[in-house]
Amino acid sequence: MRAGLLCLLAVPLLGQTFRPLHVTASGIVADDSGKPALLRGLNRSATGSGNADATATEADYAAQNQLLSMNLVRIFVNAAWWNANLTVPIAGQPYQSYIDTLIQRAKKYGNYVVVLKAGQFPDPPCGADGKSCPAPDQGDLNCQADASLCLAQDTTGNSIDAAFTFWAAFAKKYAADPAVLYDTWEDMHGIDAGTWSDNQNQLIAAIRTWAPQSLVFVEDTGTAFESIVSGALADFAWSNLVWNFHLYNASVSGCTEPASPRTANWPQAIDPLVNYAQAHGHAAAIMEWGGCNDGEPYHTNITSYARNRQVALAYFDSSSLLAQSGGAYQLTATGAKVAQAYTAIAAAGSGPAPAITLVANAEGASPAIAPNTWVEI
Repeated sequence: MRAGLLCLLAVPLLGQTFRPLHVTASGIVADDSGKPALLRGLNRSATGSGNADATATEADYAAQNQLLSMNLVRIFVNAAWWNANLTVPIAGQPYQSYIDTLIQRAKKYGNYVVVLKAGQFPDPPCGADGKSCPAPDQGDLNCQADASLCLAQDTTGNSIDAAFTFWAAFAKKYAADPAVLYDTWEDMHGIDAGTWSDNQNQLIAAIRTWAPQSLVFVEDTGTAFESIVSGALADFAWSNLVWNFHLYNASVSGCTEPASPRTANWPQAIDPLVNYAQAHGHAAAIMEWGGCNDGEPYHTNITSYARNRQVALAYFDSSSLLAQSGGAYQLTATGAKVAQAYTAIAAAGSGPAPAITLVANAEGASPAIAPNTWVEI
C-alpha cells in the first residue's frame, strides 16, 4: 500500500537561517535561543559507496522534505574518497565538491546535516554502467582478501589515520556553518573499550580544533556506553556531545539487520544509558533505526521514546520511505508511518513559549513588590 502522493515539489527555503545548536545541561539539543531542536530525518547512506548516490536528484530531496516532517539529513562520507578527492563519474564532480553539493541541497530545504565518517576504502565510485561498484563494506572485503590492507581500510577503528586526516580538513572547511553537525565514525567494533575511547577522543579533538562548539555525535561499539555508565570507562569531558545509538529490530526471514540487543528488553536496556547521558550533559540520538523490519511494537517503541525523551531520530534509509510512480513521489506504507511519527514530534515542540501573565507579592497576590519579600511569577 502506498500513501502520500506528491505531484508538486517543495519550494526551496531560500535564505534559510540555521541557528547554532548546543546540548543543554539537562542533555537536550537546543538552539541558541534555548528552544529545543527536535531533530528528525533520514540517512542518505549510499553517498559513501557504490556510485555515491549520484543518481539522486534535487527532486528527491525536495520530495522527502515535502512528504516527511523532517529537519535533518545524515550523509555518509568515504574518508579515503574525500582525502584523495576522487571523481564521482555520474555527478561529474570531484568528491569534495559533490559532498558540498549534497550538503547545500539538504540545507536548502531546511535540514541540518549530520556528516558521518563511513567507509575508508579507496576503490573509486562506479559510473552509470553499474560495473565494479564498491560495496558499503568494501574495506572489510579488501581486508579479507589481502591482510596488508586491513590497517588502513577495515572499519573496526583499529586505525583512524584516514579519518583523522578527513576530519581535520572537513571541520576546517565547514567550521563556520551552523547547519553542519559531525558524526565521528560509523560503527566501531571488535576493539576494546580503551581503544575505542582513545580513538573517539582523538577524532573529536580533530573536529574541535576548528569547530569548538559544534554538535558531535559519538557511536559506541555496542557496549562501551554501558562501560561509561558502570564507571569502568571514563566519560568524555567534551561539551556538546550526542550519544548515538543504532537500534534495529531483530532479523527475520528475508530481512537481515544488525543485531540490536538494546531493543530486546525495551526500554530497560536503553533507559540507564539515556538517563546517564542526559544527566551528564550529553544528548541522545537514534541515528539508525527502521529498515526492512519496521514492525510493531518496535516502530511505536522507538518513535514514542524519542518524542517523550527528546531524542534525535534518523531513519535508515531514505529508500525505505519514498518511491516514485509515474514521475510522482509518494510515501511507502512505512514512510507514511514515519511521516505520522515525525509530525507528532514536530507538533510536540511547536507549542507557544511560556508567557508571564502575573508578577505579584506572594503574600496575598498583591501587585506591590517590596525588598526582602517573596515574589510569585
